[in-house]
Amino acid sequence: MNDETQNDAFVSWALKVLTHLLMSEETLKEAKINVFQNIKREQENSVKHALALSAERFLPQSYGLKVEGDESVMNLTLDELVMFQSKLFQQPTACFQVGQLDQGLVMNHLKKSILNQDKTSLSTYTLLNPLPLDRQSVSKVSSQSVLIKTYATTIDYADERYLALRVGAIALGSLPTSLLFTTVREKHSLCYFITANVIAFDGVLNIITGIDKENVNQVSQLIDEQWEAFKEVSDELISQAKLMMLNSLRSSDDDVMSTINLMYASSLKNEVFDLNRVESLILDLSKEDIIDAMNQCVACNEFVLLGETHV
Repeated sequence: MNDETQNDAFVSWALKVLTHLLMSEETLKEAKINVFQNIKREQENSVKHALALSAERFLPQSYGLKVEGDESVMNLTLDELVMFQSKLFQQPTACFQVGQLDQGLVMNHLKKSILNQDKTSLSTYTLLNPLPLDRQSVSKVSSQSVLIKTYATTIDYADERYLALRVGAIALGSLPTSLLFTTVREKHSLCYFITANVIAFDGVLNIITGIDKENVNQVSQLIDEQWEAFKEVSDELISQAKLMMLNSLRSSDDDVMSTINLMYASSLKNEVFDLNRVESLILDLSKEDIIDAMNQCVACNEFVLLGETHV
C-alpha cells in the first residue's frame, strides 16, 4: 500500500476504535476492577489521598469532584456505561492532528463520523469560590503528615494575568530557590518536601508539604509569612521562575501529549497556541505584574492528614 492508502486506513481505524468501543459484561468487569485498584492505590498514597480529601471539601464546586471516581464504580452497569458513551459524543469535541497525516483526509473522515454534530462549546474553566473553611484534620496510618493550604486564585485561565500568576507560584514554591523551600525546608528543616502549584481550570493554588504532625502550626505560620515576603521578592528569583516556565513550554515539543494539551488549553480561549508569543508575554512580565497577580489569591482552606502509627 502507498502512504495515502495507509494513512486513510489508519484514520478510519482510529475513529472506529473511538466511536465503537467494545462494551460487554466481560470488558466492563475488567475495567471496573482496574479502576477500583487504581483508586485504592491513590488512597494508599498519603499526598494524593490528602489532596482528594481536601478538594472534596469544596463540593459541589467542580474542584471537589473526584475525577478518578470512588468505590461505587463497582456498582456501574453496562446500560449506564452505554448511556454515558451516547451522551459523551453529544458534547463539544476537540480533535487534534499531530504527525504526518493529510489534514483534508482527516477532516473527511471526521465529517462522516458520529463526532460531526452541531454542538455548543462551553467554557470548561472555572474559579473557586473563596469562602473560607476551618482547618480540618484526618488521621491516617503513615510515617509523615501532609499539610495542604488552598487559595482561590480569583484569576481564571483566560485572564491576561494568568501567566503572571503561574510565574509567581513557581517563585513561591516550585524551585529549590523558592521562598517556601529555602525557608521551611532549608532554614528551619521542618518539612520533607514543599511545593506550590496552580490548577488552571479550577482557579486553585495549593501549597502542599510533608511534615511531622507536631510541626503543623509552625509550618502553617511560616507559609503565611512567605506570602507576605513575596511582596519583596527578588528580581533574581523572578528571573529563575520565568526561565523554569519557559523551559517547560519549550520541552513540550518533545512530547505529543504535552503539545496536544497546550493546543487544547489555547482552544478554550479561542486562540491558537503560539510558543513565540507566549514566550514574549512571559519575558515581558514585570515583577509588579507578578506580585499583583499573587496578591489576588485568597486563602480558603487548610487541611491536615495526620500521620499516625495506628488509627
